[in-house]
Amino acid sequence: MNLCGYIIAQTTSSADNITPNSMKNYITYLSSDQMKGRKTPSPQLDKAAKYIAFEFKSFGLETVKGSYYQKVKRGEGKSALIFNNVIGFIEGSDEKLKKEVIIIGAHYDHLGVDKYASAKQDSIYNGADDNASGTAGLMLIAKAFASQEIKPKRSLLFIAFGGEEQGGVGSGFYCENPLFPLNKTVAMFNLDMISRNDPKMIHIVGKNTIPELIKVIKTENKKIGFKLDYSKDSFTYRLDSGKFLKKMVPAIGFFSDVHRDYHEVTDEVKLVDCNKAAKAAKLLYYTALSVANSSKYYKLTVQN
Repeated sequence: MNLCGYIIAQTTSSADNITPNSMKNYITYLSSDQMKGRKTPSPQLDKAAKYIAFEFKSFGLETVKGSYYQKVKRGEGKSALIFNNVIGFIEGSDEKLKKEVIIIGAHYDHLGVDKYASAKQDSIYNGADDNASGTAGLMLIAKAFASQEIKPKRSLLFIAFGGEEQGGVGSGFYCENPLFPLNKTVAMFNLDMISRNDPKMIHIVGKNTIPELIKVIKTENKKIGFKLDYSKDSFTYRLDSGKFLKKMVPAIGFFSDVHRDYHEVTDEVKLVDCNKAAKAAKLLYYTALSVANSSKYYKLTVQN
């Protein structure tokens, strides 16, 4: 087999790590009652962060500045939000392009517990779709890339953000305190709620900002077969990817839209579509792989 054929074969093999069953296992753990809704900040959010960091290490992802964590702090005193973004890194294989990074992100926090619920009521905001599904996708994409013997040309940075439910605190903090220069960040891809609604459709958020990245997604989607929808631009700056757009980093969100269980205690694992979530993660994997191996640069065309 020639080198080109080998790379194609290993890409397909790596993508095989992204399975509905693995997706279900991650979502089940992250959205279990013992995680008590992963509120920012909370001991359960810290527990989830340790779990994600453990998985990153088991895949063979590298630390950044000696740690899998980026400590985030907003505010002072009793009202301060202190938590961790969870970081994993894969250095690129090209001597020049490895100085540039592609960020793949998802928020791992949710809403915690409804303290006003009665003892007989379900009080835990499990957040299976929002956003255990995106976090699971992030971990499986990281595993897929880590399994490749020949790494992509550009470097990859995987970030599980905390504080999204408080207005994108974790992603906003990263953008103000980047671990790699934002002018060397070629693209950012975000997974947020990828396991509900129409199993044949995924929403691509940010269409009007980076048309050339949309072309890449359309090409890679031929391997997946989703109907791509671009009608959710009202979410462009509500997702973590929006924080990067505001810093002029090309960023796209992968999103399955809200539903009747959005921000309700009924957002539980029994309702998620792990087949859809796995397909969405594979689409992002193939898209990020294409961008990581391309010499192209993607410019914002709409600046809000």
